[in-house]
Amino acid sequence: MNTYLYTYEPSRIAMLTTATDDEQTFLDAQKSHLQSFVNTGEGIFAGETTLTDSRHFGMVIFHADDDDSADALVANDPTVRERTMRACRYPLKISLWNSDALALDNAQQHFFYRIQPVRPAMLSAGATEEEGQIMGAHFMYLKDLTERGIFAFAGPTLVLDYSNFGIGLLCADDLASAREIGNNDPAVQGRVMRLTILPFAIIASDTQYTPE
Repeated sequence: MNTYLYTYEPSRIAMLTTATDDEQTFLDAQKSHLQSFVNTGEGIFAGETTLTDSRHFGMVIFHADDDDSADALVANDPTVRERTMRACRYPLKISLWNSDALALDNAQQHFFYRIQPVRPAMLSAGATEEEGQIMGAHFMYLKDLTERGIFAFAGPTLVLDYSNFGIGLLCADDLASAREIGNNDPAVQGRVMRLTILPFAIIASDTQYTPE
């Protein structure tokens, strides 16, 4: 069994604030579908940014036997099937996981953490010695934050070109606090990775999941 991620983005941005009746029907159906998808054990996690502009997207982490099976599961998403959302599928490795951080304390919020290589050739041609050292420090930094319950999960997509990115979900009091955590990441400080942090809401999650 392999782990995959698919992201989805609206085909029409205005739908996020002024959905047609059909679009709202598909959006509601998607929420129910994703909750059921996770509850049945095929899905691991689903959520989306809380933004209503061009930065909005959702993501779903799930299991599948192979790429064809994964594509079929993505196609079952009602908003993808009806072309209300555009989807992209990636192989994924969940390197770190702490289900305790899926629940929020007090006034905390969840934030999506996305990093992308500044030099994509680092993945295909190999990292320099300096890049390797920085990425090692990056992993240990996120590992510590995950063990402390600040990160719920983190891991990279398993593609070796410019489309590669790593994902994470973190808890923080506000956007400024989340950005401070991100800016202290050795991979960001060392300019090996570019960072994006966006407010995020969980749709469904498997709190019993354990990475293989």
